[in-house]
Amino acid sequence: MIGGAYMLFFLAGRLSKGGLVCLTILLISSSTFAENCATYGDLINNGAYGLLHLKQGNMDGCHLDDLYVPASVVKLATAYTAFKILGPDYRFQTHIYQDDRDNLYVKGFGDPFLTSESVNQISVYLSQMDISEVHDLVIDDTAYALEHLSPGSELSDNPYDAPVGATAVNFNSVAFTIDNSGGVHSGEFQTPLLPIMQEKAMGRKPGSYRVNICSTLGEQQRSTARYTAQLFQSFLRKNNIRVTGSLSRRSVPENARLLYVFHSEKRLEDLVKSMLYYSSNFTANQIFLACGARRYGFPATWNKGVKAEQEILQSILDRDFEKSWKISDGAGLSRENRLSVRFTLNLLNHFVPYRQLLRKKYGVSVKSGTMQGIYNYAGYLDDNTAFVIFLNQPGNKRNNVLQRLVHHRTNMY
Repeated sequence: MIGGAYMLFFLAGRLSKGGLVCLTILLISSSTFAENCATYGDLINNGAYGLLHLKQGNMDGCHLDDLYVPASVVKLATAYTAFKILGPDYRFQTHIYQDDRDNLYVKGFGDPFLTSESVNQISVYLSQMDISEVHDLVIDDTAYALEHLSPGSELSDNPYDAPVGATAVNFNSVAFTIDNSGGVHSGEFQTPLLPIMQEKAMGRKPGSYRVNICSTLGEQQRSTARYTAQLFQSFLRKNNIRVTGSLSRRSVPENARLLYVFHSEKRLEDLVKSMLYYSSNFTANQIFLACGARRYGFPATWNKGVKAEQEILQSILDRDFEKSWKISDGAGLSRENRLSVRFTLNLLNHFVPYRQLLRKKYGVSVKSGTMQGIYNYAGYLDDNTAFVIFLNQPGNKRNNVLQRLVHHRTNMY
């Protein structure tokens, strides 16, 4: 018989090699919650924290079941979903076609790392096929059929707000410099000067800039295709392939032949590591959409991405967790996202095989989540302890909470 008021819940069951279901029962004193909340009252006025001993299953914290805006902590759920649906060795593809009129088609499937280097590599391959001239250069972005803009988009020209795209290049952002005489130059040695850079530079003062390609509602996909076409045209020219017709956007015709399938040089695990380290919203949402498309077929949609992530997360968590989270996008930009500390700790329990992908900060492995009035951390204090800090309040006290958690952990175990 267990004395006192306790809450019981089960971590997700797993099949052992012998076929037995292994369940971890966590016992948490309800009186401990009140004591812990009071202990952190000088730091937390609207938030929560939690600790989970990964081996023993002990959990401790404050407001474990309340829902909070997680911001980029959502990227942990996106990463875990991607590993389960796509696999760590998955590589994105970009297909190159040619029709009987010598039109060249570039059809993308959401590669978040389709960069200038990648476009040059594709162009080199085509030149080695003795292609010296094409008519129209066509971008096919029909692998996406998005119902709306990226959830949480602020329609700004900030790179973190760059729109996603099936055939987007260079994270849908352009870097350029403006000299004192008004001359515009590419801001990256690997990327040629493009017309879109000169347009984005108009009206700006001398300096260095990096902006996303379009912040105008309704123009984002057209601008994405235009940027991609300009970049491909420039690298085709560099590799002695002339485009004699126009740059356009349409579907690959059925009679076109597949010339080349380009596989991203980065495996999914490498993409996720970069996505978590730099907290790339663009990369996270491209991966999120790919999961939905793999699960439910192309074209990719936001609803398919949400459905795929829900399916994976529900498969590892007990039914009691169904009301402890809500996910609208893969990046965490949407303020409609909600996570509880208990949910996030259990996600971290399953994320252990990939924890080496997290950034080291203040001596711990951590994913941060930051927006105005949102200051969150989630990760691992050490090999034995997962932690979550959700602060949805004006004052950023998460580093202070983290320091206290390190001390709390020594007393907890």
